[in-house]
Amino acid sequence: MKTGWKLAPLLAASALVLGACGGGTSSQAPASAVAPSQGGASQPAASAGSSPAAVASADISGQTIDVLMPPWAALPKSLLDDFTAKTGVKVNYTVAEWDAIRDKVAVAGAANSQLADVTEFDWSWTGQFGKAGWFVPLEDKIDSSDLANNGAFTLDGHLYGACYNNDFRFYQYNKKMFDEAGIAKPPATFDEVLADARILKQKGIVEFPILFPLQSEESTAMTYYLNLLALGGQLMDANGAPAFEDPNSGGYKALAFYIQALKEGLIDPAMITMKNEAQGDYWRSGKAAINYGAPSDLVNNEDPKQSKIVGQVQPMLVPGATGPGPSYGQPEGIGIMSTSQKQDAAIAFIKWWESPEIQTKIYEDPSLGLLPCNKTVLQQLVDQKKVIGGQVLLDEQQYLAPLFPEGAPDWYSKFSTEVTSDINAAAKGSLTVDQAIKKMADTMRDLTGQ
Repeated sequence: MKTGWKLAPLLAASALVLGACGGGTSSQAPASAVAPSQGGASQPAASAGSSPAAVASADISGQTIDVLMPPWAALPKSLLDDFTAKTGVKVNYTVAEWDAIRDKVAVAGAANSQLADVTEFDWSWTGQFGKAGWFVPLEDKIDSSDLANNGAFTLDGHLYGACYNNDFRFYQYNKKMFDEAGIAKPPATFDEVLADARILKQKGIVEFPILFPLQSEESTAMTYYLNLLALGGQLMDANGAPAFEDPNSGGYKALAFYIQALKEGLIDPAMITMKNEAQGDYWRSGKAAINYGAPSDLVNNEDPKQSKIVGQVQPMLVPGATGPGPSYGQPEGIGIMSTSQKQDAAIAFIKWWESPEIQTKIYEDPSLGLLPCNKTVLQQLVDQKKVIGGQVLLDEQQYLAPLFPEGAPDWYSKFSTEVTSDINAAAKGSLTVDQAIKKMADTMRDLTGQ
């Protein structure tokens, strides 16, 4: 559903930082391989609408930079060639899983060794990676005044990432399947999610109606946090202690929901080992009816080259305990590692990426569909009714809540790794819900000194 947004709510929708929320991966991105740019280093010229900062200078023309990004940011060769044509800088563009990038950055940063010039910089890395000095402060190197989510990438007054993916979470459902099952509207509560899924399965519409990640990857933790919030919970209480151990808490209920759905055959057991990218292919092949989603998913769903559910899926508000529940934003940025020897070229790459021309192209590319962080670009796309699911995306804003009201702590990555492991173990049956919750809580206490 596409609708025009009025200016005031639009500006609120484009500033999705809200104290830093969510994080990690984009929902089930399509697999994509990008070859290094082969563009030459001929004398470039500025094209109409391009950022002046993208024009080549004698200092950087002829250089080659290494860029390391996750699959949902796999820029096509045509775009990379555009950067080369404008700057004379070639790009070795490597795509890796989000979790692998995080681990590689941590290892290279600790060793003060070269990894890449430009890398993914997730909101959840700001506390740990910014404090460690592994990334170059950007506040004096780029103009971020028109970018949303700057606060999510700022620590002690320093901006370490430039937002490229204005990401947040909602749910999506296959309306065609719901119509075939005689279900008139999407579920508003988790009880309704289970009830609708049972109907879809019993009527033979779809074997495994619900899709949630359960593998040992960051997407599993992030989706769990989403459902924890949606069910009225928080990770920590006001004293910094675990707030998810009580069976009546949102965190306990979220994990119990997963295990119940698995036992009833409503979630495919293959999710226990299936990678995030493969889960996206699974969803777009029409093998599930209810899933969490990100703005880019709504674009990918409508791409016939990668989707068999074109015209079937609609976004819906995140369900809750008694009605729509809270959700969160999880913006992603790009940053420059402190070990880069080509920082001027890396800065030019970020400025090029953040230019209105390129942000528009990235959103309109059906293999990407990343919601722009540039507020002006987002306003133009909304005014042109090009933002898929616009009204639901707008409505979801009133339910956004921070996962960490004071920003992600520096122990977050270690805790989140434990969470993914414990959820995966519970899904396999090697831990009970009680045991998994206790392990997560004990890890938080160890990390926080509680």
